[in-house]
Amino acid sequence: MAFMEPNTQNINEVLKKLLEAIPEVKAAAIISRSGFIIASTFSQGVYEMGVGGMTVAFFYLAERVIMEMRKGEFDQILVKGTEGCIIVTQAGSDALLLTSLTDIRGIFFDVNGICKKISQLLG
Repeated sequence: MAFMEPNTQNINEVLKKLLEAIPEVKAAAIISRSGFIIASTFSQGVYEMGVGGMTVAFFYLAERVIMEMRKGEFDQILVKGTEGCIIVTQAGSDALLLTSLTDIRGIFFDVNGICKKISQLLG
């Protein structure tokens, strides 16, 4: 599937609703498989190009490990730090959803619905 120009206004609305619905989610972004930020709720000072590139590199590494270990297909990446965590999930065949959370306890929310909506918006 060729990557099409997304409707970023609708995607930003989906991301804002995600932040409103789950208080632990403090930022979110849709990142193309080439590392470009399609839409985000990042605060100023976040180096979006760096985050996008690192997220995609981490995704490809995780995908490769899953394949080598014969664990099926990629589902999610969870990175936990001392002040929160990052979850990366596929949002269609051409994009990733990155969410930044303050607390992981009880927050394994179902991002599949969000990713399906983003995939539809991306075309």
